[in-house]
Amino acid sequence: MTPFHLRPSDGAGPDRQQELFRIDFDMMLKGSICKRRREVVRQFGVTVNGSTRLVTSGDMVDLDTYKALLAAAAIRPASSKDPDALSAKSSFVDHTAIESSED
Repeated sequence: MTPFHLRPSDGAGPDRQQELFRIDFDMMLKGSICKRRREVVRQFGVTVNGSTRLVTSGDMVDLDTYKALLAAAAIRPASSKDPDALSAKSSFVDHTAIESSED
Protein backbone atom coordinates (compact mmCIF):
# COMPACT_ATOMS: atom_id res chain seq x y z
CA MET A 1 0.00 0.00 0.00
CA THR A 2 1.36 3.42 -0.96
CA PRO A 3 1.65 5.92 1.92
CA PHE A 4 -0.90 8.74 1.77
CA HIS A 5 1.68 11.51 1.24
CA LEU A 6 3.13 9.67 -1.80
CA ARG A 7 -0.17 9.00 -3.57
CA PRO A 8 -0.96 11.09 -6.64
CA SER A 9 -3.42 13.87 -5.88
CA ASP A 10 -6.84 13.99 -7.49
CA GLY A 11 -6.69 17.79 -7.71
CA ALA A 12 -5.99 19.83 -10.80
CA GLY A 13 -2.41 20.54 -9.74
CA PRO A 14 0.48 20.19 -12.15
CA ASP A 15 1.80 16.70 -12.69
CA ARG A 16 5.38 16.67 -11.55
CA GLN A 17 7.61 13.67 -11.20
CA GLN A 18 8.28 13.34 -7.49
CA GLU A 19 11.82 12.42 -6.57
CA LEU A 20 11.91 9.57 -4.05
CA PHE A 21 14.73 8.48 -1.76
CA ARG A 22 15.19 5.00 -0.31
CA ILE A 23 15.96 5.04 3.41
CA ASP A 24 18.12 2.04 4.27
CA PHE A 25 18.66 0.63 7.77
CA ASP A 26 22.38 1.44 7.66
CA MET A 27 21.85 5.12 6.85
CA MET A 28 19.46 5.67 9.78
CA LEU A 29 21.20 7.08 12.86
CA LYS A 30 18.16 7.49 15.13
CA GLY A 31 14.97 5.61 15.77
CA SER A 32 13.61 2.50 17.42
CA ILE A 33 14.85 -0.90 16.33
CA CYS A 34 12.17 -3.55 16.15
CA LYS A 35 11.49 -6.88 14.50
CA ARG A 36 8.88 -6.82 11.77
CA ARG A 37 7.97 -10.15 10.28
CA ARG A 38 11.39 -11.86 10.10
CA GLU A 39 13.39 -8.71 9.54
CA VAL A 40 14.93 -6.16 11.90
CA VAL A 41 13.94 -2.59 10.97
CA ARG A 42 14.47 0.89 12.36
CA GLN A 43 11.61 3.39 12.65
CA PHE A 44 11.70 7.15 13.22
CA GLY A 45 8.87 9.68 13.35
CA VAL A 46 9.40 13.08 11.73
CA THR A 47 7.00 16.00 11.27
CA VAL A 48 6.81 17.54 7.79
CA ASN A 49 4.51 20.50 7.07
CA GLY A 50 2.44 19.77 10.19
CA SER A 51 2.05 16.08 9.39
CA THR A 52 3.92 13.39 11.34
CA ARG A 53 5.32 10.57 9.23
CA LEU A 54 6.67 7.27 10.50
CA VAL A 55 9.65 6.32 8.38
CA THR A 56 10.71 2.67 8.43
CA SER A 57 14.03 1.47 7.02
CA GLY A 58 13.43 0.32 3.45
CA ASP A 59 10.78 3.01 2.81
CA MET A 60 10.81 5.39 -0.13
CA VAL A 61 10.31 9.01 0.99
CA ASP A 62 9.76 12.28 -0.85
CA LEU A 63 12.21 15.21 -0.83
CA ASP A 64 10.45 17.09 2.00
CA THR A 65 10.58 14.05 4.28
CA TYR A 66 14.20 13.37 3.30
CA LYS A 67 15.21 16.95 4.18
CA ALA A 68 13.34 16.73 7.50
CA LEU A 69 15.20 13.51 8.35
CA LEU A 70 18.50 15.24 7.53
CA ALA A 71 17.58 18.28 9.64
CA ALA A 72 16.77 15.99 12.59
CA ALA A 73 20.14 14.22 12.10
CA ALA A 74 18.19 10.96 11.83
CA ILE A 75 19.92 9.78 8.63
CA ARG A 76 23.25 10.00 6.87
CA PRO A 77 22.96 11.90 3.58
CA ALA A 78 22.67 9.75 0.47
CA SER A 79 25.40 10.21 -2.10
CA SER A 80 24.33 12.67 -4.78
CA LYS A 81 25.76 14.43 -7.81
CA ASP A 82 24.71 17.78 -6.29
CA PRO A 83 25.33 17.54 -2.51
CA ASP A 84 24.22 21.17 -1.91
CA ALA A 85 20.72 20.41 -3.17
CA LEU A 86 20.09 17.80 -0.47
CA SER A 87 22.13 19.07 2.46
CA ALA A 88 20.48 20.28 5.63
CA LYS A 89 20.85 23.90 6.69
CA SER A 90 24.05 24.44 8.62
CA SER A 91 22.11 25.42 11.76
CA PHE A 92 20.72 21.88 11.94
CA VAL A 93 23.99 20.02 11.41
CA ASP A 94 25.22 18.09 14.45
CA HIS A 95 28.88 19.00 14.91
CA THR A 96 29.44 16.73 17.91
CA ALA A 97 30.55 13.80 15.72
CA ILE A 98 33.21 15.79 13.86
CA GLU A 99 36.74 14.94 14.95
CA SER A 100 39.52 17.47 14.78
CA SER A 101 42.82 16.40 13.24
CA GLU A 102 45.37 17.89 15.61
CA ASP A 103 48.86 16.42 15.30
